[in-house]
This record gives sequence, structure tokens and C-alpha cells, in this order.
Amino acid sequence: MKKTLCTLGLLSLLSLAQAQGTTIYRGFAELQQAQNLPQNLWAWEPGQTLFESLVPGTLRLLGVSELSRQIQAEPVQNPLETYVGKKLQFFWEGQWREATVVSADKNLFLYEGRYLVGLPGPIGYPDPSGFSTAKGPKITFRYQGGGPATLSYLSRAVSWDLRYTLQVGGDAANLENGALVGWASLTNGLDSALELGQTELVAGVVPLLEGSLNPPRPLQNKALQSAAPMTDSGVTFAGEAGGTYRYKLPG
Repeated sequence: MKKTLCTLGLLSLLSLAQAQGTTIYRGFAELQQAQNLPQNLWAWEPGQTLFESLVPGTLRLLGVSELSRQIQAEPVQNPLETYVGKKLQFFWEGQWREATVVSADKNLFLYEGRYLVGLPGPIGYPDPSGFSTAKGPKITFRYQGGGPATLSYLSRAVSWDLRYTLQVGGDAANLENGALVGWASLTNGLDSALELGQTELVAGVVPLLEGSLNPPRPLQNKALQSAAPMTDSGVTFAGEAGGTYRYKLPG
């Protein structure tokens, strides 16, 4: 039986955000974006979805000597909090009905003398006051110098999965005449499209070493860079991102 491996990219390539040297694992991805930094100070606004998908401890600004960073992120507001004790409309069984918001945290409503957890249809708000107009998260980097640099991070919003299809000839029982085709399905959970440059797909389960969004202390940074090259065994070190090390096996 012939074995053929093909890849099918399901990411939208609309050139809205470009990642260079991307490595995609099962459940997360290492993304690197080229930047041309101004002198000494630069603010990055990743958007709420990307910010929440970042693996803590993996965000780094490569190519400059980072001095500090400031993270500004306001909690996402539940719009129901503004309407506690007030009536909202919801659409159910072909008509709009009214219910009173009892608790936003518990998603509890009062409808016709009964308490409901959640509503069975779309909600109509009387005004937009409950929807937050706060700006999205912003990370301000302070560093020495400027110019070409690379923003590197791990994100759980981009991943891949592998599936197989068996293609056989006229005799379905004769598998020797068939071909096993593997498909790599890429998933983009970000709010914007992602353009991929050179991309590697890594199979298997890879554990993550998580930290915080602030830069590591020098002692921690030294430990992260102390991965054994393993040259004696024929295994070569291929790179590291956020405590995840890659090695190339011989053969």
C-alpha cells in the first residue's frame, strides 16, 4: 500500500498579520513576527483574543536588550452587569418576551414568576450602555536601541491536527492498490487572518513550561538557555521558545 502525506491549510491567507518561521504543535504554535522598532520604546496591542491565547512566560522581544515591560489589560465586562434588576427582551418561539436580570454572574433571570439560568433565545438589549468601550490590552516594551527585531511568543489559538483517508481502487478489499493520504488541518482561532511563512508541523504531545507575561529574571533566563546540545548522541539542538526545546534526530 502506498503512503502519501499531503497538507491542507485551513488558515485564511489574507496578509493581515504575518508570522515568519512558524512552528505549529498539537494545541499551540510558536509565532515570530518581524518588527522594525523605534528607539527605546514600543507598544504592542495584540487584541483581546490573541492576548488571552498567549502562553504565559513565552512573550519575548528578540534583537534588542529589553529593560522592562508594562502590561495594561482591563477585565472583560459582562454586559448583563449593567442591567441587573432591569428587564431585557429575548426571542423565543416566534416572539419577543421580557425577563428581568437577577444576577449577571450566575446568568440568572426571572421570567413569569420563575427563575431561569440562561435564556432560550437571542437577547435584545434596550441600549448599548452595558457593552464596554475600554481599549484592548497593550504591552509597552522598554529596551536599548531599536531597528530590526523579532516578536516571539507561543499562542494556543493556532494549532493543527492530522487525519487520514484511504483511497483504494475498484477492489475495495485489495489494500495493496490503495493509498493512505494524510491531511494536516490547520486551525486559526484568532480574530484576524494569519499569513504563514516557512512552517513546521510537530506531531506528538509537547509539554509547556509556563511562567508570567513579564520577562524572566536573569537566573531563570540562564536556566532556560542551558538545554544540553546532546551532540554526543547525534541529536542536534534546533531551537527553543518559551521553555520548549526542539532537537533534530539522526537519520
